[in-house]
Amino acid sequence: MKIGFTPGVLRHFAFLETDYSFRCVYSSSQDVRWEDSVVFVDLRFDSQRSYELYLSVGRLAVLVDGQHVPFGLDEISRFGGGAWGSWAVHARDEGELDERLHEVASILKDVGQRFLLTDAQAFAELAVQRQRECTEYALNKPLLRARIG
Repeated sequence: MKIGFTPGVLRHFAFLETDYSFRCVYSSSQDVRWEDSVVFVDLRFDSQRSYELYLSVGRLAVLVDGQHVPFGLDEISRFGGGAWGSWAVHARDEGELDERLHEVASILKDVGQRFLLTDAQAFAELAVQRQRECTEYALNKPLLRARIG
C-alpha cells in the first residue's frame, strides 16, 4: 500500500522550522530528518511492512560506534511526565497516518521543548533515565520468566 507520508509530516512538524529554527536536511517517502547545529529529529514510517511511525531525537555530537544515539518519543514522554508509553504508533491508511502524525507532533511539542532547545542537561538526565530503566528491566526479566515458567 502506498501512503503519502511527506506532505503530512511537513505540515504537522512545521513548528520545528518556525519555532525552533530546525531545517529539513533529508526527506523521502519513509524518513524525514530535521537538524539545527546541535540536535536532530528523525521521523520514520515503515510503509512496507509494519506501518509503524517512529520519532527520535538526539544530539549530533554524540556518537557511539560511529552512530548517533537517539532517544525515542516514548522515553522523552516519560522524562517529561507524560503518560504516552508506546514506542511506535501504527497507521494503516492516509487518514490514520494524518491523525498519528498530529498526535506525535503534539506529544513532541508538549514534552520535548528542552530537547528541541538543545538543553544538554536534559539529554544527560534522559541518558540517566535510560540507564536506570535498562537496569530495572535487566533485574526484572529473570523474575518475569520465573513467574511465567
